[in-house]
Amino acid sequence: YYEPIPDTKYSVVLCFFVDDETIAIPNPVNPDNNTDALYHRLDLLYMNNATEDTEFCRLYDEYATPDESTIKFPPEAFADPIHYLNTLETFDDVVDIDTFINDFTGTVANPGLIEGIRTDVILSAEIEQYWRENGTESVWRYFGTENGVFRIFPGVIADKRYDPTRQTWYRRALSRQEDYTFSRPVPSPFGGGNMVTISRVIFHTRTEEVLGVIAADITELYYYSMLYAEIPECLSDQYDCFLLDDSGYFMESLDNTTIYYLSTFNSNTQNM
Repeated sequence: YYEPIPDTKYSVVLCFFVDDETIAIPNPVNPDNNTDALYHRLDLLYMNNATEDTEFCRLYDEYATPDESTIKFPPEAFADPIHYLNTLETFDDVVDIDTFINDFTGTVANPGLIEGIRTDVILSAEIEQYWRENGTESVWRYFGTENGVFRIFPGVIADKRYDPTRQTWYRRALSRQEDYTFSRPVPSPFGGGNMVTISRVIFHTRTEEVLGVIAADITELYYYSMLYAEIPECLSDQYDCFLLDDSGYFMESLDNTTIYYLSTFNSNTQNM
């Protein structure tokens, strides 16, 4: 209940509580010593000999880290998005960001990121260990949060304007929050040719709040091999097979001509 008091600058507010609940105010979230995050500007790190123990390679003719993920922030994650877009990032900028997101003391100054970005980086760090040990069938594995924090494995450089929340794979998963969603084979922005993206929403286990979307890219060849393994009849001249989505829209034609334009995935990886 809310009512202003006439002829004064005060108001009366009356609150009714159904249940009393004690809520603990958490301390600032800080990373552990062994959960370092790596900002995606690998080119600046490599050219300035700041690689430390990180292994670098060339993947699809781009800088990459085969054993570590990288972190990318969209323009909206910065307090001044226009400045971020119109300014070339320098090695000093990268060092400032890396130092801030990896500071386990909580004392390093914020280099211009909005509230909550660093927390998303820290909370998503545990995913990397799972990616290292699983998912060898996929080329790219990545996670985007509602704040736009983007973590990808293997680590690569992403476009400055890239925002996971604006991508089709992210929005598709949000529209079908209880399901795994599949894309059509399309060229990957990270390299490797045509990929099929499998994505699903991740919820907070207690509050059921949407934390973000996790996804993986598989090659077009692997995608079709799975389909043909389930329905080998489609390789026969006796059948015409078509793949529809759950809304009845046409996605793909599955026939024996498909295999002629598919090429075996080549990792195209070179050590540096």
